[in-house]
Amino acid sequence: MIFDFIADLFKSESDDMPKSHFGRYCDAYKTVGQRIHWNKAEEFFKKGEYLNSYENLFQYLLDEKEQNVAFEREGDGIEFHIYQGSKRMTGFADSKHFKVFAKVARYESLDVAIMRKLLERNYELRYSSFCLSENQEIAVRFETSSLDGSPEKLYAALKEVALYADKEDDLLLNEFPILKPVENQHLQAFSTEEIGIKANFLRKWIKQCCAILEGMKVETGRLPASYLLLSLAYKIDYLIVPQGNIMGVLENVHRTCGVSPSAEIDRHQITALKKEFQSILSLNDQEIAKELYRVTATFGVSPVTEQAVIANEILEQIPVVRMYHDHQEEELAIIHLEYIALRIFFRYGINRPTRELLDLVVEMLNSDYWAALGLRANLISEEGVLYKSNIQRRIQYIVKKAKQKYPAFSIEASHLHYSDKIDFCESLLQQIRKLNFNVAS
Repeated sequence: MIFDFIADLFKSESDDMPKSHFGRYCDAYKTVGQRIHWNKAEEFFKKGEYLNSYENLFQYLLDEKEQNVAFEREGDGIEFHIYQGSKRMTGFADSKHFKVFAKVARYESLDVAIMRKLLERNYELRYSSFCLSENQEIAVRFETSSLDGSPEKLYAALKEVALYADKEDDLLLNEFPILKPVENQHLQAFSTEEIGIKANFLRKWIKQCCAILEGMKVETGRLPASYLLLSLAYKIDYLIVPQGNIMGVLENVHRTCGVSPSAEIDRHQITALKKEFQSILSLNDQEIAKELYRVTATFGVSPVTEQAVIANEILEQIPVVRMYHDHQEEELAIIHLEYIALRIFFRYGINRPTRELLDLVVEMLNSDYWAALGLRANLISEEGVLYKSNIQRRIQYIVKKAKQKYPAFSIEASHLHYSDKIDFCESLLQQIRKLNFNVAS
């Protein structure tokens, strides 16, 4: 213990932050340097210096932590690669044209159903289109003249290609077994140990949710089952970060219940969604492993969202947590706290300080998962005792960083409660609701 104490004395503030990747990629965080490159891309485009404009656009998209963009300028052209999830986009640009494509799947033969599906998808696309290559591959492609290739248009088109290619490969492979995967060598596999941990917690959370649903009765004040199903879906999405068919299940739950969670949904719908989750339970570790892998991304799925929207989400749902807590329904209070934080992660692109504070809420409520993954678990004991000084240090570090960009950013430490994790998380969410992101003029 003395060595732990000495280590605590000499560790840096940043050591208090968890060292892992949770949740979907968010491209809301752009550095000053990236924004400068965007402005230069626009300026060069207006001058007709298209290659310089492209170079600065790629620099704007480049996330140093992700290493998501690679490009090389040779002579009168630029070759580039952009990574999005399971897909790699490849392109070439010169002073006259800008072209990019992303391989989705390989085929040996095509039937009418596949062609109809691709045609339907093309009606959804604004800039790009599905096409067939000479190498018997289905791809998404985009092409424009340099004269018409403003940074705004290229950004929107590249995002469309990236998101559709990344999403549709799993859906097409699942619906049409005759199709085969293509160009996924860049994917990074988790270790066997980490796959086992994630698979065990995945099954545990599904079983817990199904058990609660089985025992639910129609009672005064009891909220619809939608919240339980959504909380489970958002939790798996953020903490397990699955791809493929499991992600499809989660998005189906959100489509079914997420638009209006407070509305009662049909009992048959609940049964159908439960069966989808239970189908995941039937998968062994090897089958789950196929849908769990590290990915690199360039574009976020969720739109950048104003603080007022986040504040309203919290304001509407906090009374539900208090209702459960007052009636000693601790399990449901915890589930609803998770629902609040994880729904924000799922739906919105949020500022980095908000993300870090919400991550603190999720870690507090799932410290057993953090510990199982071997991450720093120094916020709460196994008995539920909060380590106040460690929590305060984490919050102070987040606030200190945030103030560099948002001088008015603050957390009222005296309004945080440390009696138990429910009270703490509720009080922290109330502080997150009041965050001030005004930038000094």
